[in-house]
Amino acid sequence: MATGITIHKGLEFGIANQFFGLLICIGLIGIIISGFILWRRRKPQGHFGAPRATPVRRIRVLIIMLAAFALIFPLVAISLVIVFIIDYLLIQKNERLKNYFQA
Repeated sequence: MATGITIHKGLEFGIANQFFGLLICIGLIGIIISGFILWRRRKPQGHFGAPRATPVRRIRVLIIMLAAFALIFPLVAISLVIVFIIDYLLIQKNERLKNYFQA
């Protein structure tokens, strides 16, 4: 257990390990920033830029998987209910938001 903690903290293999971890962190930050910039460039004006939602009838397997995860992980169930409530009460009822999210 102690070895795993020291490896995680970057203390096990010296400065080379810490430098390698720093490079990975800088790379991840670069991927995140460049992904956001590329998305902003391609996003159509007045829309969110996401594809239209698939009808529920076509994604039965996904719904079954979500239900299984909700049974196994209660916090997943809570977050799914919150997202559904936000979608139903806010986005589907407001025409401007509905057009923006292409829902």
